Amino acid sequence: MAQEIELKLSFNPHYLGSLLQQPLFHLPETEAQGERELSNHYFDTADQALQRERVALRIRRIGERYIQTLKTRGQSAAGLHQRNEWEWELERPELDFARLAEADWPEALAGLDSSGIQPAFSTDFSRRLWRYRSRNADGKAVDIELALDRGEAWLEQDGERRSDPICELELELKQGQPADLFAVALELAHHVPLQICDISKAERGYRLHAPAQYRPPLERSKPTGELTLEQVYCQLLQQELQAWPRLLEAWQFSRQWQYVEQALASLLNVSALRARFSDLAPLKADDPLSPLLDKLIGRLQPLLDWQRCRELLGPAGTDWSAHQQEKAHQGVELLNQTLEPGLCALLLGQALQQRSWRQYWQPQHRERANQRLDQAE
Repeated sequence: MAQEIELKLSFNPHYLGSLLQQPLFHLPETEAQGERELSNHYFDTADQALQRERVALRIRRIGERYIQTLKTRGQSAAGLHQRNEWEWELERPELDFARLAEADWPEALAGLDSSGIQPAFSTDFSRRLWRYRSRNADGKAVDIELALDRGEAWLEQDGERRSDPICELELELKQGQPADLFAVALELAHHVPLQICDISKAERGYRLHAPAQYRPPLERSKPTGELTLEQVYCQLLQQELQAWPRLLEAWQFSRQWQYVEQALASLLNVSALRARFSDLAPLKADDPLSPLLDKLIGRLQPLLDWQRCRELLGPAGTDWSAHQQEKAHQGVELLNQTLEPGLCALLLGQALQQRSWRQYWQPQHRERANQRLDQAE
């Protein structure tokens, strides 16, 4: 068993050339490792029991090799993904159920009848690899694999072929600290619009079964009283960091405006948390996230005004509303191709990973941070 720690970034294919021209890919510390075609077939039961438990089971073909992989439910925090993973070499592209018994399955799947597992969907993409080996600001070794994936998730259902494009850059930590992933990602995101992407290739395939019923899986929970105020602050910010990038991506997939509204609400939550918890997480005067966050909120908010006007105009304004909706549609598309959404997410993720506010702590900040929620005023 291995555990992945990776940071996944999505981007518009239009920016592929700009991405590959970035100095990082041409440094002596960065070794190009070629390109290969990957074909993957995912499996599940007819009622998608594996998907419900966030388990992914696939067979990947790489040239003449076949690899069976099982990934179990992981965790996502501050934009980083961590999952347990098992891999087995196969002689032919057929599931080896005996090998699956070696993995730690979720308890809910303990009695699963393997005979009910069947093909669910496929993903086909090219993968271009680099290996970045260097040292961070503290002089410690850093080893990161960069994988550029381009292709699609697809399935055929009732004679119809459905697909969802894949255009991602994955940074997988081989040696070093999670903060090193953010440092590399930010180096790129200051020049190319890169978005934190919490959507697996498996999720892209699953949602093709019923696109109209797709809902982004957001995990939200209320903090408990025994947590310290700093723990509460981190928990709530991590939830919002998972939310708004997913919601903006869900809008691109479904074009449902509710997701733009929810993304704006999530960004406003981030702004409110940073303001109200500044007594334990002080903000520097030259904090780079604050102006970016304000700018992103300021650009997103007007794109929803057409809905208020539509309600005021009523049926007589149907044509006007349709035209304004199309203009707003173009505005969200353009916003998703700017630097701000990705930079905001990466800077917030970096701050959460490093607890960067602690370097500015005075005694009163530390005291406030360590107060329990149910005892705080």
